[in-house]
Amino acid sequence: MKKRMIMTILAGGSLLITQNSFASDVSFIPRAGIGYSNYSLTWLAEGSGLLDGYGGPPGERTIADLQGDLLLGAVGATIAYDRFYLDVSFQQSTEASDEYNYQAYDYYGNASDQLVDWDFDVADYAVTVGYNIWGSLSAFGGWKGHEISMTGKEPTVTWNYDFTSSGWFLGLSYGWTVFESNMFSIKAGYAWLDGEMDGGKQFEDNTSYLIDTDGGTSSGANIGLMWKGFLTDSLNYDISADWYSYSFEDFEVSDSFNGGDFTQSDADLTIEEDAYSVRFTLSYVF
Repeated sequence: MKKRMIMTILAGGSLLITQNSFASDVSFIPRAGIGYSNYSLTWLAEGSGLLDGYGGPPGERTIADLQGDLLLGAVGATIAYDRFYLDVSFQQSTEASDEYNYQAYDYYGNASDQLVDWDFDVADYAVTVGYNIWGSLSAFGGWKGHEISMTGKEPTVTWNYDFTSSGWFLGLSYGWTVFESNMFSIKAGYAWLDGEMDGGKQFEDNTSYLIDTDGGTSSGANIGLMWKGFLTDSLNYDISADWYSYSFEDFEVSDSFNGGDFTQSDADLTIEEDAYSVRFTLSYVF
């Protein structure tokens, strides 16, 4: 029976194979799923010109502190053979909205609160290679990418920024068979990522301020739980929950005023991300 050959493909990439039972030929396993994520992003800046206003006192300020509930759509496919597998995945969220009052300063150092209405969405993609070490213990690793698109509105200013990150990850997973045809599993991974933030502000008087960054680095953990059951020998479902947290620092920032050349800025940026997600996924073993 197929479910005694290749038991589980975990969301985010880790293969669990029934103990002492391996596939003797190639299996192809496409999947599609839906989910929900509570996502938050905090953007901090120091010494960054129009990012935090003119003439303000020294110190780090919060430019945006966003939180939203996102619906998720995900697709993926796995090729498995013996103890090995190769997995590709893509996930896209709906758009969420939030608002934030940041403290701005004018040329003379006068402070004022500026309310920005933000819309944002999140996309993720990954390529994973896995290997069954022993029993239901598997190791996995690969490359992942992550993109956040952010649009903010003030009465006289439009903000458009994209934050992207990518890098390598490694992890382990382990599963327990429940009632013969179900499985509960846990996974833990660690990622090393590089990040970039690009975009800027467009003012009502047609002036602009743009930034171009490189070199933001982060490392962080991902933890996940999953329940898998079979509807038929080939059709199965997953119910999963996971969490991750990353903090990006050490950006190299250049900026441009009104379409001029980009020059090195004294900006010091930090991007902090957290997300809790749950998903329901259907997959089919060919």
